[in-house]
Amino acid sequence: MDTYLKTNEDWGVFGKPEHFDDNHHNGELMVIGWLTAEVITRALIDSISLKKQTTFIESLYNQRRYLVDDIVIGDFGGNCTQGVAQQGATCQCNQGGSVVYMKEVVDGYRLEPLKEGFLTWGVAKCSSEDIRVHPPLSSLVLLMRDNDLANPVSQQYFTGISSLLGSERELEDERLFIRTINTTDAGASADMEGTRNDLVVSSILAVVNHDVLKIEGLVFVDPILTTPRLGKFRRNVIHIFPTLPQELYVIAQYLSKEAMGSVNVIIRSDEAADISALVSRTLLTFGVPLGSTFLMDINSTIPATYHKLKGDAIFIGLLPSDLNVVMDHLGKSPHARVFIAFTDVMFLYEGLRDAFQDERRKNLAERLVFATSLHHWGDKNTRSGNIAAYQKAVNDENLWSPVSLRGFLAAQFLETVISPMKKVNAELLSEEIFWQNSFVVEDMRYGPFNDESCAVDGLVISSNCARNYGATDISLWSFLRVLDPSVPVLQGAMTPSMEYKVISMQLTTEQTIGIAFGAVAAVLLLVVLGVSLVCTMRNSRDNDKAPKEATDPVTILFTDIESSTAQWAAYPEIMTEAVAMHHRTIRSLIRKHNCYEVKTIGDSFMIAGKSPSEAVQLAHDLQQAFFKCNWKTTQVDEFYRQCEEQRKVEGAVEGYEPPTARLDPDVYRELWNGLRVRVGIHTGLCDIRHDKVTKGYDYYGQTTNMAARTESVANGGQVLLTGATYLALTMEERRCLDVKPLGPVPLRGVPEPVEMYQLEAVPGRKFPALCPGPRVLL
Repeated sequence: MDTYLKTNEDWGVFGKPEHFDDNHHNGELMVIGWLTAEVITRALIDSISLKKQTTFIESLYNQRRYLVDDIVIGDFGGNCTQGVAQQGATCQCNQGGSVVYMKEVVDGYRLEPLKEGFLTWGVAKCSSEDIRVHPPLSSLVLLMRDNDLANPVSQQYFTGISSLLGSERELEDERLFIRTINTTDAGASADMEGTRNDLVVSSILAVVNHDVLKIEGLVFVDPILTTPRLGKFRRNVIHIFPTLPQELYVIAQYLSKEAMGSVNVIIRSDEAADISALVSRTLLTFGVPLGSTFLMDINSTIPATYHKLKGDAIFIGLLPSDLNVVMDHLGKSPHARVFIAFTDVMFLYEGLRDAFQDERRKNLAERLVFATSLHHWGDKNTRSGNIAAYQKAVNDENLWSPVSLRGFLAAQFLETVISPMKKVNAELLSEEIFWQNSFVVEDMRYGPFNDESCAVDGLVISSNCARNYGATDISLWSFLRVLDPSVPVLQGAMTPSMEYKVISMQLTTEQTIGIAFGAVAAVLLLVVLGVSLVCTMRNSRDNDKAPKEATDPVTILFTDIESSTAQWAAYPEIMTEAVAMHHRTIRSLIRKHNCYEVKTIGDSFMIAGKSPSEAVQLAHDLQQAFFKCNWKTTQVDEFYRQCEEQRKVEGAVEGYEPPTARLDPDVYRELWNGLRVRVGIHTGLCDIRHDKVTKGYDYYGQTTNMAARTESVANGGQVLLTGATYLALTMEERRCLDVKPLGPVPLRGVPEPVEMYQLEAVPGRKFPALCPGPRVLL
């Protein structure tokens, strides 16, 4: 258009094209007019042989598309059959535009195009009517320009992210928006807070320092700390690649098989003492002797006394100046290995790669070892779908690195997490990760993530249940494999159990004698009870009855004794026998109904079944068995009555009336007896894993979470099953059950209320309202 106006002397309106550069309103109208004329001209040229007006109009819908420079207008299409439409034809479409541009108001109240502020849906769709713009997730990567180690890593990390986000994707998939901000190491926290005043930010990725990690209201996904630290469980910090404790666990397991004497440890960190304690604990677990330990703060250099040592060593918190020390250690000890953290591999990747390019040092690379869950980023013969996608997206081989791959995979992970989310913010993002529990993205597996402590009625059974780390399939590499993808891994992929050996204190002579006598007594007792124990446990933990097919729905049951902690405190002798009876009864029913005992946590059972009908019948029979059981005491019933009366007095729940405490004794005996056990049941697909330690199967994912949340809202003596379980039953099976619909019930952490049913296992029982929030424990 500019060329035409500049060369056409007959044009006299507004003078010259400069007017349209200054007057945006007139300029925009001129462009629209020009494009309209281009389309009409081309339509007339293509239809020059048509004689009638109606024929010409019909021809405009004959799958017409017009290309005007870099603008595509069309396709236009008329009436056509469904079969033609399925083959790609455009039908009943008179709208040719497929791009929407956004503008911003600038100085002088002028409207200017907003950079990257446009939406396009391609020619496959006629209009924006069917386009669904889902809520986005806005994230940041910090570029600390004054940190020579952190800044290049963040840059490479963002290269991996932008390569994924810049690849060809459907419009509906464009929900993840990640940008960078320039800052400094010292000012990162303040700059981050300032940025949040201008932008809606929900998460941060890549390199952060300890001050940034303290910011509330954000989710930190794959945070890479500038100095080594041991993080505690936090719901807003999500690790999707191996943590330092996981790496050390894998290294220690390898050393236990390939040990060559004691292992020296060099740690540079503000938390060096805590990390040292973790290293000691990990090595002890696998029986690996610990040699000399050197602890340094972040500004210290490796002491001269270290240089006299030989043998295997673990370095944590390397600096570029330490590379020569590492090389010298490998050189002076022909068989020694140096184990380093993967964070140090990322920070020193270029330096390490350059150092080992020297042929004189290349043979040392096979003894520099680290743990990772990544596939090789540079393997051109890869079988990994993730690596193939990564290499296609990052088409410059010089940019292939473990850091850019990590950024690529982190962006993939976030896209997977937010795909079902109807609303997105930091709190909901964290909730979604723990709710979905486990994630599979091509050949990468993350999880399970768990925000529940291992507690039963408030009593913590274990400290290793809450997990904000989800790396799996961690293998051990030498740096020689980094240089050559054909070099095999030193130790195959494993997911560490993170179970440690208990460190015992020195025992007195009397304690030693006591333990010896106790051990003899225990052996004699096991001889007597061994056969009975095997017979009792064999079928409940029978792997043949465990659901194993990932494509088959699994029905998960959770059981829990109401207020068991308080009862243990009040009647320990009674509860010992009562809980033993409880366990025997449940295990007997597990065998009877061909189900599988996954595990017990305190007094709670997790049970899996291939058949939803058998699982529901198990829950029914469980309540009947407990009701008819001879508990040999009335104190349990009296305890529940007192609890109900106390709850009424306290008035914690408005309008609460004791459901059983004031029943006539004869009526009570027809409905209640002994321990009250609540049961939650849900059916769906699971992430099924075989535990190499327990030799049993475990079940992860939303199905397990839903069953646990369902059990948590039930009352003692009540059986709840979700709509998914109810619908998994056949019509005939439903007719055989007495089930009461409860309608949609909100569950903690579940985005939408869940349709719930109550199994009338003991007809006539009345229950208080369900408790969707945290349970008040008595």
